[in-house]
Amino acid sequence: MSIDDIARHLIKPAIEFRPELRWWLAEGLHTDETIRHEIDTAHRLGFGGMEFLAMDEDEIDHSRYGWGSEEWVHDSQLVVEETTARKMSVSFTSGTNWSNANLPTIDADHPAAARELDVVTEDLEAGSSRTGPLPKIDLGASTAETALPGHRGVIRNQDLVAVVAVRRSGVTGDAASVLDVDSVLDLTDLVRDEALDWTAPGAGSWSLFSFWSHGTGQTASPSATTNWTVNYVERAGVDAVIDYWKTVVLTPELREQIAKNPRAQMYMDSLELSTYGAGGLFWGPNVAREFRERRGYEIAPWLPFLIRSAPFMASSTVYHHEPLDSQRDTVEKVRFDYVRTLTDLYIENMIRPFAAFLHENGMTLRSEISYGLPFELTRPGPEVDGIETESLEFASQIDAYRLLAGPAHLFGKQYSSETGATTRNHMLDHRFYDQIIATQLAAGITKTVLHGWASTAGAEGVTEWPGHEGMWNMFSERFDTRQPASEFYPSGTMRWVATSTCCARGNRASTWESCTPTTSPTTPPGWCSSTRTATGRLTRSSTGRRGCATGRTTGGRISGCRTRAGPTSSSTARSSCATTSCSAATPRATPRCSRRAPVTRRSSCSRALSILMSPLASSSWHRQAPGSSSCTARRSSSSS
Repeated sequence: MSIDDIARHLIKPAIEFRPELRWWLAEGLHTDETIRHEIDTAHRLGFGGMEFLAMDEDEIDHSRYGWGSEEWVHDSQLVVEETTARKMSVSFTSGTNWSNANLPTIDADHPAAARELDVVTEDLEAGSSRTGPLPKIDLGASTAETALPGHRGVIRNQDLVAVVAVRRSGVTGDAASVLDVDSVLDLTDLVRDEALDWTAPGAGSWSLFSFWSHGTGQTASPSATTNWTVNYVERAGVDAVIDYWKTVVLTPELREQIAKNPRAQMYMDSLELSTYGAGGLFWGPNVAREFRERRGYEIAPWLPFLIRSAPFMASSTVYHHEPLDSQRDTVEKVRFDYVRTLTDLYIENMIRPFAAFLHENGMTLRSEISYGLPFELTRPGPEVDGIETESLEFASQIDAYRLLAGPAHLFGKQYSSETGATTRNHMLDHRFYDQIIATQLAAGITKTVLHGWASTAGAEGVTEWPGHEGMWNMFSERFDTRQPASEFYPSGTMRWVATSTCCARGNRASTWESCTPTTSPTTPPGWCSSTRTATGRLTRSSTGRRGCATGRTTGGRISGCRTRAGPTSSSTARSSCATTSCSAATPRATPRCSRRAPVTRRSSCSRALSILMSPLASSSWHRQAPGSSSCTARRSSSSS
């Protein structure tokens, strides 16, 4: 591909490089005409895809219009048809609204439902005794409301997991009690029929912890019935999701449309899973066994030190009990091992099997992989097709975005951002959002998904000027036609974002078109430009800057000639190069941003961008200030 060819691509980037949209549908209330109009308008304004979901609306009959209803199924089918007809991407959510995978086929006590480890505490002085049944969790107690659409449903069953006694040694400055690790007693084996007779030994004050496992009871709305959140760390959870999608959602008609769209995706948003009890721990029937087998010791004696509160996200975690200073390293190791085990189970029991199911059905998986939960941040990255972050949490903090850029680029994944969520709807101009987008692109993000889009038409009685909100009256801007600037999107925001994204992704061939073989030395290093995977998407060689341009393994994944020791691109086994020849791409030159002589070899995208931007070379924001030794916001022809 010549430089002129690339320049033409930058002047009019392919649709897959354009920003996409989060679209809040007023459940299944929209007419066919409204849906067609909204998709056509988004396409006309330069957007490249729609990620649609059902939002809880007041004054709407959920049984008729909610997720899973006949009206919602019809509207979903139409959204897929209309986006596919315009070569736009289309993304589903794994349940109603955005917050988690949820189903109408289970309840709080179902094996597939989300579970938590709760606790009841009794205090005893040394020498005092307790007898009889252990205190249980009050499953009917009122709980704090959350902002998520849904409520806490009825929970009927609870199972005893462990009983542990620990001697108290004071209180921290944060009002957490201090427990002596050396005094821990696991009394679980002494329990008979959920009853325990026990006398506190020695001296001092003791706490007796009874740990019970039960469903979280978390539901999601809107739904034609009631949707219950599934368990993310037990295999029963994803199996129930797969079964529902296979037998109910993926009708023959919907499968036919998905087969026509090479960019059909499942999108899993921020993991907003709730626990309501005093324990605050995500749990399942096999968690203790898995912990023992993976970490080599029992988790039960350490449970008092894991009890926590996390009001919003994992970063807000507050532990209720702390060890003595001399024991802190040991307890921190246990807490780390618990998170590590949950991460293992999340990968193996949710992400990996769900991605495999989607691939079998012509879709890919894009996910905010560990957002908000006690999972390691980067490890789930290789298991998904696209890693996503968001601007609501990270705003324009470039280093925060770089945290996920590592696994995204290391494993050749699309790195996208849900961009534009704020608490100031209709107050901020586009320069505010342009700054965030530019920061994200500089941090390595390769796809922008604007948050979001809503039809101005909504339910009677609750829709006010300037139109239907969708995501309430906060947490999102509306990048639709109610914005006066929207008519300038095609030649403004959409174009510069698409052009920058095209460069960031190495101008790889569109999934709608055939991949053009090339032996050009300007091929982006590491990209197998003449070969496709079995799913029709390009795969990056993991061998670094030297990649095999023609290799393929028998499984359909790019192998890559290993020019030095290192892992292959296969996540399951090392593969030898399937070809006998492998020409190394020319390494990129280091970008220069000083008075030193400009580099002589620039990337193809940089050179093409120079051609594209040459008429604008006199514009002040493309020009380095006279005498300056640093780059400003210019796109210089001397940068690579």
